[in-house]
Amino acid sequence: LAKLDDSTEVWVVAGAGFQGRAPSGWRTLWLRRPSDSQGRIFIDRPRLSPQLSPMQEFLDRFEAREISYEARMSTMLTLPEGADQSNATERDLVLGRVSANGAAITLFPSDFRSMDRLEELVQRNYKFYELRDDLLAQEFVLKALEVLPATSILYSFRDPARIGQGCKVVKQSSFRGAIDWAYELGEIPDSVCPNFLSFHQLSKGQTLEDFFKFLDTLSPWSPRLKVAVPIESLRELSQGHSWMKADPQSRIFLPSSLDGRWAWYRLRMKGQLSLNFVREGRGSSADQPYLLEWLRHGTNVEHFAAVLGDPVSKSRSPLEHFDFFKERGREVFAIRVTQEEWNASPPALEILQELGLTHAAVTAPLKALAAQACRELSSVARDLGTVNTLGLRTDGYWRGTNTDLEGLQAAVATLDIPEPIALWGGGGTLSVLRKIFPNGRLL
Repeated sequence: LAKLDDSTEVWVVAGAGFQGRAPSGWRTLWLRRPSDSQGRIFIDRPRLSPQLSPMQEFLDRFEAREISYEARMSTMLTLPEGADQSNATERDLVLGRVSANGAAITLFPSDFRSMDRLEELVQRNYKFYELRDDLLAQEFVLKALEVLPATSILYSFRDPARIGQGCKVVKQSSFRGAIDWAYELGEIPDSVCPNFLSFHQLSKGQTLEDFFKFLDTLSPWSPRLKVAVPIESLRELSQGHSWMKADPQSRIFLPSSLDGRWAWYRLRMKGQLSLNFVREGRGSSADQPYLLEWLRHGTNVEHFAAVLGDPVSKSRSPLEHFDFFKERGREVFAIRVTQEEWNASPPALEILQELGLTHAAVTAPLKALAAQACRELSSVARDLGTVNTLGLRTDGYWRGTNTDLEGLQAAVATLDIPEPIALWGGGGTLSVLRKIFPNGRLL
């Protein structure tokens, strides 16, 4: 048992295998990590289903666990990777002291399984609560109309088989929310006056460039255009961003991917889009930022720092440097950049600079490539031939350096390392290791 903050509430921590339900009147907090679905499996653990591969068995059991937890929780808290200390935003979120600060959220059937959960959502004060007809049965939609703030409801037409049902919903005298119509559904019924016209896929054989040219032919249009199509590269992200910036009042760009690659961009655009979604759990898109991330990041922040590399999804750098850059009016993100994108035309660094990047930590496989991109390198960077830190100078030129030597020297100074020393590895760290261990034997 423990007390949280100065509250008189009592908190009981149950293990992940707990199968019961909380007593009446208790709130249930579901604590999650983004990497929960990636299969943290002990290799020598006995298999429960010999016919299945270890990963497939894990995924089956994970899905069952997700469904079970969703049915029982009232509050869901998804912590970013590397979060090992509490912070004020996390505490306020758990205690119900936060406002969603302009974000929208998509509701799922699991959100209607208890009044506690619905009350939690109402207390969050979301700008929009999206009711998608392809996700929610009619009974849940009607319940939402009763419980949720009327002017904060966003009814989204997605299912061609339920258009008639949706028309009845939005024609009710009690409906005072907004309407989103998916363009792929075809002609809009006369009884529907959408506030948003959404695009979720390109036509067969259509390029992204042609797609945006087509959108230009739709203007002027009374609904705002919302583009949530798959985006495959930084170059395509730049195209979508440029399209949106040409008319930010009536255009919304929400890039999508299978792995959530563009969640950082949606955070970057916080406060600059009239519609921007977050999630508390799985959400309707992997690119929707988690609510805790959304609350911690600033609004209308123009410049940011980032860790660049591939992969970077588990990097601790954004959290470790969060407060440092926050004090300087900047956000910090983890951005996946491939070697091909780094060397593309336009190069990744140029695209990110246009989006507001001013400082970067560079990791594999970009360290050697980063040295080539700098107009002026420090003596350390020239000596090592690799760069792990970039900074944008006031004259627009990038300056690079390598902090591996100083960082490893500081770490080694705290250790009592006996001789002799054998060195494994190479690449960009080999010269650093030789400087620190001049008598070490390379194997």
